[in-house]
Amino acid sequence: MTVSRTLGTLTPIVYFVNSAGADRDPAHPAGYIMLAPYSDYPTPHGYLREHAGTLRDARRLQDRLIEQSREEWSREAETNHTLVDARRAEVRDRIYARMTSSDTTPYEREFLRLYLQLREDKQAKYDSLWMQRTAYLHALENDLGDRRADSEEFRG
Repeated sequence: MTVSRTLGTLTPIVYFVNSAGADRDPAHPAGYIMLAPYSDYPTPHGYLREHAGTLRDARRLQDRLIEQSREEWSREAETNHTLVDARRAEVRDRIYARMTSSDTTPYEREFLRLYLQLREDKQAKYDSLWMQRTAYLHALENDLGDRRADSEEFRG
């Protein structure tokens, strides 16, 4: 499909939208968007070929891709928390068993208690670091440069 370029348009951004839904592609729901690696790339089976040819269309596409990424991050975070929480519970249970053992000295018991407390206190920090590493697109879109987030000043 050839798209003509008129004044005020861009070289079209070609993308594909999943029209078949999860029955054809279980990893991607209906409406899932994939960018074409190059403009003549063949349309994948079960997808519709579309294009964004104006800045307005490109911004709309960008917003849809960002929202799609956020939804994926949310699902990944939920899965990650489920798996990690199960492993953390196993470790915590083993530590509690060690703490209640008659072989454990009072010093070891206190050390393990403080370790568990520190571990819980640091969990929010680790969650924040994980989000920072996975939310690079959001960070890129909302980069403030050297401007403070709590002020509305402009440096020209």
